[in-house]
Formats: sequence, structure tokens, C-alpha cells
Amino acid sequence: MKLRLEYKNGIINLPAAVTESLGGATKTDLALIILLSREPSLCENIDSKTAELAEKLSTDAGEIKASVAFWRGTGVLAADGTEKRRTPAPSHSIPPLSADDIERMSESEPDRLSILDACAQLLGRILNSSESSCVLALRDYLGVDDEYILLIAAYCAKKGKKNIKYIEKTAVSIYDEGVETSSELESHLFRLESRDEFEAHLRRLIGAGERSFTPKEKERFSRWQDEYSFDFDMVELAYQKTVDATGKASVAYMDKILSSWHEKGFKTPSDVDSDDRKPQGSFETDDFFGMAVKRGLNG
Repeated sequence: MKLRLEYKNGIINLPAAVTESLGGATKTDLALIILLSREPSLCENIDSKTAELAEKLSTDAGEIKASVAFWRGTGVLAADGTEKRRTPAPSHSIPPLSADDIERMSESEPDRLSILDACAQLLGRILNSSESSCVLALRDYLGVDDEYILLIAAYCAKKGKKNIKYIEKTAVSIYDEGVETSSELESHLFRLESRDEFEAHLRRLIGAGERSFTPKEKERFSRWQDEYSFDFDMVELAYQKTVDATGKASVAYMDKILSSWHEKGFKTPSDVDSDDRKPQGSFETDDFFGMAVKRGLNG
């Protein structure tokens, strides 16, 4: 059967770069970029239209902010006629503040040093002079507020990464994705933490140990969580059925099961259970596989 596109209500122009980011885009991300392409006027003063966009897409303001940050990070959305607040340094090497700079700051703007005490509390230790200089320089380099830096520090500390250089690298990387305000950062970190937790559960489930996930595995995990919106109990059920059918853990096999459930509109294990209980007729799936195996052995 040959199909063709029907342009009954006109054409929507999308940047070609959108296709390069589909693997990491959520349902809300895709809905937002399509809506903005259809109604470009919504891009004007978009920060003030978060509630309007959330209502149009039947989601919340946090998801809209996270999606805007996602598309800005990919370069699909860009600020019109404005520049970022900082000038990138070579290889993201942030120029440190000197002892004199910090002393002048303590005399003229003592409140600006309060971030050091807050950061020390988050990391559970007193910062040395080099670390203090790094924190202050990072804030000024990015042109962000104290909350932005402290949110990054808290996120890294929660992962057990309390090295200041790691925090600096993380902050610059996230900022360069287009996440430039504390409100945007909160939504972005929520998504990162959800993904980290999801992958940690998966690691234990499939026995991945400490090995790195492959790009293909990450693509599938992202699809299960973001596109299919499955809770982990659905993934766990797919794992159980995979082991029952193959005798081992297989991400590829799990992906086929979960994709099938998504196509059928299943959302919970009870949906799967209800479907399993339906009469299958006289010719069962197990019979089919059994015949296929026999045919292969006798061939």
C-alpha cells in the first residue's frame, strides 16, 4: 500500500536539526516544538507564556520550562538578537579569582561571599582558598545567581561527586545546554535525577554492574521513560517476561515487549495482566514458537 501526506490545513516548517534530537526528546518536547512551529508568535517573550503553553499542551509549567531548555540546548531554539551573559573562555577554563579580588569583594560586597558557607554545608566540609576562588569565579563567569550554583552543587553532592572541579564542569555543561536561570535549572535537574534513578534501577535489574551503558541501551531506556512514560514496574514486568521466554536478561527483547505494550495503549501491569487473561483462541503463541523451533530443528 502506498501512502501520501495530506496537507489539508497547510504545512508546518520544522528545523532539520529537530530530527537529530528525536532520541532524547520527550512527548512534551515534541509537542512544544510542533506548536511553536505552527504558531511562531508564541516564541516572543516565551518566558511569560509558560502557563499558556502548558494549558495548550495539557501539561505543567515545569515541563514547558524543561522543554524550552532542551530545545535551546540542541540549538533548535535560540535567543533572538541577544547574546549569552558570558564570554566563553578557551576550553571552558574559568579564570580564577585572585586573593586580592576576593578581599575586595569581602570589603565592598560581603553578602556575595555567603555562597561559600552555603556550599560548604552542602559538601560537608570547609572549602579551601582555591575551591572558594573557583566557586566565586564560576558564578561570575556564568553570570548566574547563588541559587543556580547551589542547585548544581546539591545535585552533584547527591551523586557523591563533591569535587569542586566536577561541580564546575557540570555547571558549565548544563549552562551551555541553554539552562540559564534557576527556575529552568530546577526543572532540568528534576529530569536528570529522574533519569539517573531510572537507570540505577535498570542497572540493578539487568545486572549491568559498573559497566557503561551503550548508546543503543541509553536510547531505549530514554524511550521507555520519556516517550512511553512507563513507570519502573512496567519495565520490571518486561524483564520478568524476557527471562521467562529467553532464560536471560536482554534489553533488546525487553524493548520489543515494551514497544508492543505501548502500541496497545497499556500503562500499568494490570493492563498487561488483563490482556494475558483474554481468550487467545485455539492457536496459542506458545504453540507457534514451538512449531517454529521444531521446524528449525528438522530443517
